[in-house]
Amino acid sequence: MSLSYTWEKLFVAVLGMARSEASLQDRLMGAYLSFHTLRDADFPKDELRTSFQEITHALTSQPAKGNEGTVQATTSLMGDQEAAELIEKIVSLYDEVAQLLGAEDYQRDK
Repeated sequence: MSLSYTWEKLFVAVLGMARSEASLQDRLMGAYLSFHTLRDADFPKDELRTSFQEITHALTSQPAKGNEGTVQATTSLMGDQEAAELIEKIVSLYDEVAQLLGAEDYQRDK
């Protein structure tokens, strides 16, 4: 996929978290649904892939229980501080991808 696809998925996730009045944990679930289609190959730099992997693992580390999925099982065990830190990581990843995309656009336009 292209970097613009990666940016778009992360943008939707960040915008959804910003607009939501839901709990931090529910915002994380919504964010994950926005970017869950991304894969490691969608990130052109190792440090971005690592950040993505860490975020994905942090959101899917608990097994699903009953009718809830893996992400809900995981986020339901998070306190607000942990959820807020994970939200910051998602925003930071979005920022890094946006900067990289901007640099690519700048180089292409030269």
